[in-house]
Formats: sequence, C-alpha cells, structure tokens
Amino acid sequence: MALLINHLLLLHPPKPSPISQTLNPHQTTFPPQKPHLLPNPPPPTSPIPLIPLSPAKSSHLFLCPFPSPPIAIDAFRKLRDVREAQLLDIRKKKSVRFMASPNLRILGKDVVHVEFSEGDEDGFVKEVLKNYGDPQNTVICVLDNFGGDSLKVAELLFKNGFKEAYAIEGGLRGNDGWQAIQEKYLPPSMHVYPRKRKSSTSAQLEMNGNKPDAESNENGQAPALSASANGSSVSTENGYIEPIEAALEAKSAPKRPSSPYPKYHDLKPPSSPTPSKPQS
Repeated sequence: MALLINHLLLLHPPKPSPISQTLNPHQTTFPPQKPHLLPNPPPPTSPIPLIPLSPAKSSHLFLCPFPSPPIAIDAFRKLRDVREAQLLDIRKKKSVRFMASPNLRILGKDVVHVEFSEGDEDGFVKEVLKNYGDPQNTVICVLDNFGGDSLKVAELLFKNGFKEAYAIEGGLRGNDGWQAIQEKYLPPSMHVYPRKRKSSTSAQLEMNGNKPDAESNENGQAPALSASANGSSVSTENGYIEPIEAALEAKSAPKRPSSPYPKYHDLKPPSSPTPSKPQS
C-alpha cells in the first residue's frame, strides 16, 4: 500500500498552495521564490512653466489686450491709471471732422491724431515718433473708426520701439467701442457725438466774409447765430431766421393808432352823435 502511494506521488506531485508551500517527500528545500514586482508608478507630473510674453509677442493682445470686455472702458482705465499711456487717433481727417476725438483733458492728456495710410507705413511711423519723445517708455492705445487698422498699427508701433501698443477693439464707433459704452461708463466730458452740419445761412455768412461768433464745438453743438450790422439774416425769438432788411423795415414803419379818432386828444369817440370840431 505504501509503495502504491509513493508511486502516485511520484507521478502526480502535489501543487503548492497559494498561501503557503509544503515540502513533498522528494524535496529538501523550498524552491526560490520570484520577488513580487509592483508596476512602476507614473512619473510625477511637473507643472508647465509659464513664460511671460511681452505685449507685442502675444497675438491675443491686438484683438483683446485687456482681460474683459468692453474693450473701450478698459482702454479708458489704462489711460486714467497709467501715467505713460497715450491715445493715438489714426482715423482719416474726414472722419475726424465728422466726429472729433475723445477729450482727455480730464486726465491731463491730449489726443494725438496721425492719419494712417496703407502703403506709407514708414512715413506714418516717423510722424508718430515726432509726437512722442520717449517711445521706449510710452504705452500707446490706438483708436480707429471700427478697429480695422488699429491691430496692424499697434503691431507696427511696437516693432518700432514703443513700450506697449494696444488696439482698441470696436474703435470709436463700432460695437463695444467708445461711443457705444460712453453713456454708461465714461464721464460726460469725454463723450463724442457727430458734428452738426452747417446751415445754409452760416455758409452764406462765411462766403460774405461774416463768420458766426463761434464754430461748432467738439460735442457737435452749434451756437446760436448773432445779428450782424451788414449781415443778411437775423435770429428771431422763435428760432426762425428772417432777412435783416425785413426786420429793419418792420422797425422803421409807423405804428397804426389804436383809436379810430386819432385827432382827439383823449383818443376817445365823442359823446354826441355829431362830433365837435377837432382841436387844432
């Protein structure tokens, strides 16, 4: 019986249990165990270094140089808070005559106007540099009608030595532009309005050499016309214009008496049906 058991053990040796191993009758030592290797942990993730970009190297700057819209109000804040920030108006002269540049006197600054023409970039840069003696320490905010050329100009000025250059998105008259946000965000002295066209009477006065007292102000409000000694028109109380000759005739014409009996000294009708002879 013992021989049969040994024979079976030789043919089918017992497998070691997963928890512990035992020696079978034909083993004197345990077999070497392979060390249990854990999978390699993933390498620690290192934060991506943030490289600070100068304003000109950021393509986002020229479209949206400030963190939140509306862009015009952020441009105003930059002009207000940054001492070296200046406003450059690059619109055509015709556009400036139609709507003047914003008034920055409340900030103690003046707006510089240099018209930008496609194809004359060198001449434009030279003209701009004439107005800013220290471009390396000057921050430029570029203003256009609708922001069309301001992006190109901002990049051009930065490449030519300005410290920072910002394109105001929306410009003066576009969406989220200066005019669109002025009623809500800007002080009244910085509001812009279209200038009113001169009336035909004003044009006639200028052709005759007689200019009105004052031209239209920057906000587009024209002062009232004043009468001139040799002018051809005069302003009446109800706001209408009438020729000055007609006004002079009306003043020089004799007044019509209010009584039907002007020869009577008391200007009253007689008490009897037959009036007495008037006194001489």
